[in-house]
Amino acid sequence: MSSFRQIDVDRLDPESVVNQIPEVAPSGVELGDVQALESQVKQLLQSGKGAEALAAALARPPYGSSEQVKDAQLKVVTSVLTTVRASEIPTIVESLDTTSRVVLVKYLYKAMGVPSGQANGSVLLSWLERAVEFGGQVAIVRHITDRRTV
Repeated sequence: MSSFRQIDVDRLDPESVVNQIPEVAPSGVELGDVQALESQVKQLLQSGKGAEALAAALARPPYGSSEQVKDAQLKVVTSVLTTVRASEIPTIVESLDTTSRVVLVKYLYKAMGVPSGQANGSVLLSWLERAVEFGGQVAIVRHITDRRTV
């Protein structure tokens, strides 16, 4: 009877909730990558390609990276969101896939929590409105339940 209660049966059950939680692995995004991304995004914005700039900014979220990298990436994404014209927002959000919309919602909520994002609150709320309109509330639920933060 010494092995009683020493076996974790939840680990053995493939349908267990414990087995469905993804592990947070470092994303491999470094500060130099974010700086290169920033110059690429600026170039795309100057040529009027807002959709491509946002897609590039959302492509590699810095899951598991340092706070300095996450803040720099947030700055890049926020610059794209505030630069794009309001009339282009629906078409850009509609062109994003589900994963990118979830990442966008994560950035929107994080941006609303910092002073620079609060200054652009109406712009961020219009992006959030469109993300929920095209993607449903799935993005918000995934943002709330996901352990990975941007």
